[in-house]
Amino acid sequence: MVTEVAVKRWVLVLKHIVKDHSDCPHGPLEVNGIDDRDYLDPKSPVYSSFKGIVEDKRLLSNMERSCCYLFTSALEAFHSLKLKYAAKLVHQQYIAMEACIMLAVMDHNENVNRKKKDTPVASFSKATKLWTMKDKEDKTYHFREEVISRTVALATSATAKVQDLASKETRERREALNVPQCVAKTPKPSMEEMMSDYRKRKELQQEVSEKRRRNI
Repeated sequence: MVTEVAVKRWVLVLKHIVKDHSDCPHGPLEVNGIDDRDYLDPKSPVYSSFKGIVEDKRLLSNMERSCCYLFTSALEAFHSLKLKYAAKLVHQQYIAMEACIMLAVMDHNENVNRKKKDTPVASFSKATKLWTMKDKEDKTYHFREEVISRTVALATSATAKVQDLASKETRERREALNVPQCVAKTPKPSMEEMMSDYRKRKELQQEVSEKRRRNI
C-alpha cells in the first residue's frame, strides 16, 4: 500500500544519516569515489534525539492518514456542472438522464485543462458576494456543434418518434437490469383514496388560510 511504502521510506532516513545506504532508493553519492559528507554517529545523543522524532508514533500515524488525503474540489466542481445538464428537480427517463450526464462529461473534458490568461479579469460571485480575479480562459462549447449535428441526423432518419425510442430503450434497460417499475416499499393506494386525501388536505389548508385572514 502507498501508506506502508511512505512510512518505510521515511524511516529509512535513520540509515541514511549514518552512512548506511544499502536500502536507500537513491543512486551513488560518491564524487570521484569519495563521500565526504558529515554523517551522524549512531551512538551519539543527537542521533538518539533525531530517532525519537522520526519514529514518533503520532507522526507516523499522521503520515499514514496524509498519504490517503485527496482534495475533492475537482469532483465537487464536476457535480455542480452535472446539475446544469441534469437537474434533480426534473424527472427524466433513464436514457435521457444518461445522455444529460454524457453532456456534462463532454463539457468537463473540453474545459478542465483551460490555459490561464495573460491578464486576470475581475469577476463578481453571486454565491460569496465577493469580487475575485479570474485567470482562466473563457469556456468553449465546441462539442455541442457535433452533438446537435448528430442529433438532427438521427432524428431525420428515424422511423419512430424520439419519445417512443427513448421509452423502448428505457424499458429494455429495466428488463436487462431487472429494475422494478416501482421501488417504493409501501404499496401504492388506489386513486380514489389518494384523491380523497388530497381533497381533505386542500380543504384543511383553505380553512387555515381563511382563519388567518379573519384574525388579521
